[in-house]
Amino acid sequence: HNKNSALVWRWSLDLVNDTHENQIFYTYSENPFPADQSAVYLNKIEYNNDKKRVVNFVYEPNNRTDLWMQYDQGALVNESRRLKEIFMTADGSLVRRYVLEYVKLNSTSRTALANITIFGSDNVTTLPPVKFEYRSPSPGWVDNAGWYAPTSMNFIDGSNEDTGARFADLNRDGFIDMLK
Repeated sequence: HNKNSALVWRWSLDLVNDTHENQIFYTYSENPFPADQSAVYLNKIEYNNDKKRVVNFVYEPNNRTDLWMQYDQGALVNESRRLKEIFMTADGSLVRRYVLEYVKLNSTSRTALANITIFGSDNVTTLPPVKFEYRSPSPGWVDNAGWYAPTSMNFIDGSNEDTGARFADLNRDGFIDMLK
């Protein structure tokens, strides 16, 4: 994706209306930090027409230590910051705050979410943190003659049953792996 290109490769939702005329407004920043390229960060969600219920997203002040290049729909994307905090407010008063912390993964220089701590409306009281654990992938490749690639990109068979095929970055190399 050329920065000077007029091609649209990503759409970001900015407004949702329901049948009762309630609205949800989404606000984004595009490339707000110097190391960003084709990056879009969600900044704020405002609820209802009065916009008195707000969710604010705060990103880390410095470039992430595991900044890496990735492509989305053929566009080079560099997102230099990770989400640090989420503030939920109503009528200007704090309702809840989430603090996100990251950990370096053992076998790579990549980082991953380590825990989320939830603070109450007093901004002091916390719930026990929600913790995440990761296993290091086993390097290498195992040849399995019993596995076969789906004959099409349909992940549902002729009787509308899920075939179990999935795409995911299993070994954290930045490339999508196919598994079944």
